[in-house]
Amino acid sequence: MGLRAAVKLGKGSQEWYKKRAYSTMREYKLNFESFKDDIIAIYGTGNNSILAFEKMKENQVVCFVERKAVHKEHLGLPVLTIEDAYCKGVNCIIAAAELSVEKIIYDRIGDFCLEHNIKLYGIYAGNLFETFGTGLIECNDIERN
Repeated sequence: MGLRAAVKLGKGSQEWYKKRAYSTMREYKLNFESFKDDIIAIYGTGNNSILAFEKMKENQVVCFVERKAVHKEHLGLPVLTIEDAYCKGVNCIIAAAELSVEKIIYDRIGDFCLEHNIKLYGIYAGNLFETFGTGLIECNDIERN
């Protein structure tokens, strides 16, 4: 499914969306090239999820995640809760949201991801654990006397 077929916009919005798509895809290339071996879920089903999905066709995206999985399917893939995505083998979640919303998503699912060893990235902020912090210090970070 091409980007134009998936998104229906008025004429005034089409040019803005096209520019936004190219900007997001450049950002994706910088942040997510190394995830080809991961089993990925995209968090969200909005316009940014369409852009992320289009860019990640070579990756193993198995589902979309939402807090309340109201939709049964998005872009041909199931929409699951984070718990169901974990049961499906997901080891990386990419938050397809605006930068201002990535912190909300981190606050919402960060603990679950940390507890279940799931990588959590945003399309703008990159590694959400590094960007927003976990409050944890790993043993390797402590200097020994």
